[in-house]
Amino acid sequence: MSSTFTTPRPAWLPTFDAPPLTEVVLGVQFNAIALRPWQYAQFLEMFPDHRTIEEQPPLQSDFETFDAQPTFSFHLQTGPTSPRIWLRSGDNTDLIQIQSDRFIRNWCKATECTYPRYEKLREQFLHDYKKFLEFTARNNLASPQPNQCEVSYINTIEVPEATNAHHAMERIFTFWKDVPTANAESQFENATVQLRHIITSMPNRARLAISVDPIFRANDLRPFLRFTLSIRGQPAVPLNEESIISFFNESRNLIVQRFAELTTPEMHKLWKRTDAA
Repeated sequence: MSSTFTTPRPAWLPTFDAPPLTEVVLGVQFNAIALRPWQYAQFLEMFPDHRTIEEQPPLQSDFETFDAQPTFSFHLQTGPTSPRIWLRSGDNTDLIQIQSDRFIRNWCKATECTYPRYEKLREQFLHDYKKFLEFTARNNLASPQPNQCEVSYINTIEVPEATNAHHAMERIFTFWKDVPTANAESQFENATVQLRHIITSMPNRARLAISVDPIFRANDLRPFLRFTLSIRGQPAVPLNEESIISFFNESRNLIVQRFAELTTPEMHKLWKRTDAA
């Protein structure tokens, strides 16, 4: 097996023992295949540890583009839609999503849950995706041909001793400097931030999307910030499991680097950064 599948964590990558990470998404989009309702049932039987099943609206096919047009991506929908199925593990930390043109695996933080690290999530994705490929071959379905991949890291940030994280942007983010937030007539409430970068170092260009959104915890309305870093783009040819994992590996490295660059030493101490910054 190629070393791409087992590439260890780079020694130079920033490391946090207590990151504010609450969700990681590894996903692949491919040419639509004709999944029938009874075939979904067959697929569910392959995951006995994921017994919580939900039907969700399907995701539209989404392609990153890099021409001179002002739009960043385009959506494509042809023919009748098929459902998107969620399969949750008993402890709610693992979520598998399938639809006619998607296979997605989410890690979701649960109470008292420790982040298992990307290398473990990569291993789990590859194991389950291979089961999906076996399922399509056994049912004489078209072989999935990857056309887009996605890696997303979703963080939920609070600030100790701050009553409102929405008002502590300068303590969290290195880019939030000298931003006027109040005057005699007004008081700063919150901010939403969106940044986009075209990644030219990948074999096919990809896009890094960064967002900061003010949110409130449902049970007590405590203010938090959701800090999301996502990379989407086309994997390199040949389009196979190795090119998917190679895209994941490079995306993870870029996301963790940008996370460390965009957040402050004060937060790094809180999140127990262990490498030499």
